[in-house]
Amino acid sequence: YQYLLTVLLFSFLLWIGWKLVCDEAQLFQNASGSNSEEALCQILEITDEDQIISNLGDMYYLEQHFEFKAKILRGPHKGEVINAEQIIDNVSTLGVQPVEIGDKLFVYSPADGSDGIWSAGDFYRSGQIGFLLTFFCLALLLFGQKKGFNTMLSLAFTCAAIFLVFVPSILSGKNPYLWSFLICIYIICMTLSLVSGFSRKSLAS
Repeated sequence: YQYLLTVLLFSFLLWIGWKLVCDEAQLFQNASGSNSEEALCQILEITDEDQIISNLGDMYYLEQHFEFKAKILRGPHKGEVINAEQIIDNVSTLGVQPVEIGDKLFVYSPADGSDGIWSAGDFYRSGQIGFLLTFFCLALLLFGQKKGFNTMLSLAFTCAAIFLVFVPSILSGKNPYLWSFLICIYIICMTLSLVSGFSRKSLAS
């Protein structure tokens, strides 16, 4: 019962923290007031490619422009085929790879709400991240067994505390020093309780 009560206690504390900050955080809202929408799509066809090279003193500036057709995979526009463009250069978007047929990425509708060309955003990498996360969890369970499971659970609580409580607290304008301190205390107590259990050794740590 002690283990179950520990999990319930820290879940309850996490829920309290979330309720205190979530209403004021305005998470994922478009602060600019534009009507731009985000959608996940898959590229069907590259329709045009172009590049511009110019001199910038002792350096050169390379801008690449790609136009493509893509199918929206989820959201209110799911199934629609749209025209979109990707603009990359060797200064502001250094390291961004050009789009290819079959790539999945996020696109953004025109800010004026028209049916014009959508703009390319970040590539969709959740599949690769999910694979690495699954491999990490399986390795923890295989080699750590019960300790590994407790470590994995404490890591989940840590991520939840950061992204569900700490980040919203900053976005809602609360004191960052106070909430940093509270989150650190929560993570330390939660991790020691789950991994080592309630003991003199944990209390001393």
